[in-house]
Amino acid sequence: EPEPPAPDHVRYGNIAGQLQLVLQGKVIMGQAMAAEKAGQVGAAPDIDTSLTAIADQVETLDGAAARALAALHLFMKPDDIDGALAQLESVQELEPGETEIQAMVRQQINSPGTLTQKQLDELQYQMHWFAHPLLLASEEQTNPDRQKLLMNVTLLFVFTAVVGMLFLAGFLVGLVLLVMAAIRHLNGIRVFTFDEAQGGSRAHLWGFIAYLGLMGSPILLIVMKIENPTVAALAGPLAFLLSILAGVGIAIGFSRGSFGQRTRALGIHSGRGIFREIGSGIVGYCCVLPIAAVGGLVSLLLWWLSSFFPASEATETVTGHPIGELFFDAPVAARIGLLLLAAVGAPLIEETMFRGVLHRGLRRSFSLPAAGLIGAVCFASVHPQDIVALPVLAALAFGFMLIREWRDCLIPSMVAHGLHNGTLMLGLWIGTM
Repeated sequence: EPEPPAPDHVRYGNIAGQLQLVLQGKVIMGQAMAAEKAGQVGAAPDIDTSLTAIADQVETLDGAAARALAALHLFMKPDDIDGALAQLESVQELEPGETEIQAMVRQQINSPGTLTQKQLDELQYQMHWFAHPLLLASEEQTNPDRQKLLMNVTLLFVFTAVVGMLFLAGFLVGLVLLVMAAIRHLNGIRVFTFDEAQGGSRAHLWGFIAYLGLMGSPILLIVMKIENPTVAALAGPLAFLLSILAGVGIAIGFSRGSFGQRTRALGIHSGRGIFREIGSGIVGYCCVLPIAAVGGLVSLLLWWLSSFFPASEATETVTGHPIGELFFDAPVAARIGLLLLAAVGAPLIEETMFRGVLHRGLRRSFSLPAAGLIGAVCFASVHPQDIVALPVLAALAFGFMLIREWRDCLIPSMVAHGLHNGTLMLGLWIGTM
């Protein structure tokens, strides 16, 4: 994307909402493409109905969302100029400065190819991916850029289909394995290898509290109204580093036994062999999927119930993880970094602190189910998603905890956690290409 012309250049619109629209827009295109390839044009979704349904789902129909809907409408129905303009004008209120952007979109709809290069750069900067369907709507079907856009949509569909089949197979395998494990457990056969004899200590809980406290310490900058950019830039990474060192340091330094026994109590060891534990992590993730599905159903129920309550500024919360918004704008190098952070960094740190330090401390005083539920609630609570996502996050955490109890080693739960995060981030990458 072109660089903004000035440091204070404003990019309008809700990024999370635009990310949602990108994925939904590609779905509409893909459905229409599939119907066209099959020779069943009538089977394609009604564009007007689909766009209306999408608009109804957008939390705030701002100017950027209206421009996106107009671009989708024009690309799918290039002869319906009035329909595209109606989508553009559907926004009730524009922010100061958006009028010129709206005028450029209107000009492109009415008179394709008349925008200057400077205007095209600005349109590309403001509309992200949606600039492509807007600018390519009047091009021939054989246009290379148009074909590239449709190939991108196809790639998302192929990825979704493959991952969907793998998840379904994993879900079924995991369901069978969970039933078998439950039967073995009821018959008195040992399923979990977690060594309760090593015990936990207050040091583990204090270590986890120190981890959370230091991780949240940058909030003090806001409370103290410290706005120095250098301090703000250093505070986050420094708090992150200190939180890990303090959490693990307290847990290991103040617990009992030799150094090897202390690290082993946290699950920091190679188990029965690294490759065997990695394989156990893949199998374990299959067992996590049915548990996560239950949490997902509860989250859907909460989302459905929330629709009966009037929305207000006081009740509006973040609907997705902020990393999704960062990913939306990021260049390739930054995307690789974010993918590694989510699929490698987060599992290493979170499994060490939640299924290692916290779980060992909780198992000192609680049974497996109680410790798992408390740890799951803690895990879900520190994530920045909307409150309706808490059940599915807690279900994932409970599943990772069962893997920890099963293998008494952190490698399998780290692998399962990494598989989950990596798949989501890869899907986000392909979806926003």
